[in-house]
Amino acid sequence: TLDAVRAERDGLAARITQIDAALKASTKDLEDSELTAPFEGEIVRRYVDEGAIVQPGAPVFRLNESGVLEARIGVPTRFRNRIEVGAEYDISAGSLETTGVVTSIVSDVNTQTRTLTVILEVRDDPGFVARDLVRLSLTETQRETGVWVPAQSLNESLRGLWSVFVVKPEAGDEGMIVRKDVEILHIEEDRVYVRGTLEDGDLVVRSSAFRFTPGQRVRIVEDA
Repeated sequence: TLDAVRAERDGLAARITQIDAALKASTKDLEDSELTAPFEGEIVRRYVDEGAIVQPGAPVFRLNESGVLEARIGVPTRFRNRIEVGAEYDISAGSLETTGVVTSIVSDVNTQTRTLTVILEVRDDPGFVARDLVRLSLTETQRETGVWVPAQSLNESLRGLWSVFVVKPEAGDEGMIVRKDVEILHIEEDRVYVRGTLEDGDLVVRSSAFRFTPGQRVRIVEDA
């Protein structure tokens, strides 16, 4: 009888050990079935259905972080020394404009776009929408020899070029309209910086260029 009781005791002890192991496995499975977000936010998309088997590393949800927005912008590598962590830069999305503070610069170059990723914190949100495209404004100074001409003086020329009409003085107050091709270097609201075959002293037709044609003779009138 004693041997039978001991055998029953040992069997129950083994059963308890088996149940403890199953309980630990179930607890581990329960922990693995829970996803903890690394930040507070809102679920905007679900990639898998409930009960589905998910492979390691597969995305399950997409979250939009609540609170401060971040802008991730690809910047050409030649601007690396022009951007400083902690500095403010203008960013825009359509008609919405604000400033962003650079929090970090990813040192690795994106192999697809060949750019550096700059992360900016948007502290004054003008109404940006998550995953919208934004533009970073950087000022670049270039030294180019050219001349400012009124924007209304430009005419479309051949092969995608632009041109201006110049009055070539002749005898007295007579002159002849001549076309000169130019290359646009910079555009502002009412004027354009160009280079080309223009020379010092050229009289450029500043407006209503559509009224003239190359070879046309005109009279030069001095303003009072």
